[in-house]
Formats: sequence, structure tokens, C-alpha cells
Amino acid sequence: PDLAFISIEMWARSKRIEHNWMVRFLSNELERDLTPKHLEVAKEVLRQKCLIGLLTEKGDTMMRLE
Repeated sequence: PDLAFISIEMWARSKRIEHNWMVRFLSNELERDLTPKHLEVAKEVLRQKCLIGLLTEKGDTMMRLE
């Protein structure tokens, strides 16, 4: 209810915004400040668990998916 009348810009400037939420999620660090180590952990999780393709390299990406 207290967010019903707040603009997106106001929300983004508030303390409610989550900074680096994907790094936080992938490195399992939801509370404390992030460090470069957290970024490395998140990148390693992506390397091991996800297949990532680039739209600019559509042909290569499709070959990897086959």
C-alpha cells in the first residue's frame, strides 16, 4: 500500500531497490556488501549451470544449442 503512489523513479532512488540482485542471488549474498569475489562466484555459476548465447552471434549460438 505505501508503494501504491510512488513513481518508478522514486522507488529506484529509495532504499527499497536491490543493487546487483542477480550477483546477490547467484553468490547467495543477500545482506552484506558485495565484493569482486561475489561477482566471480556469480560468473562461475553461470559458466557451470547456464548456456548463454549472443544475439550478435546467432549462428554460433544455434550450433551450440543443437
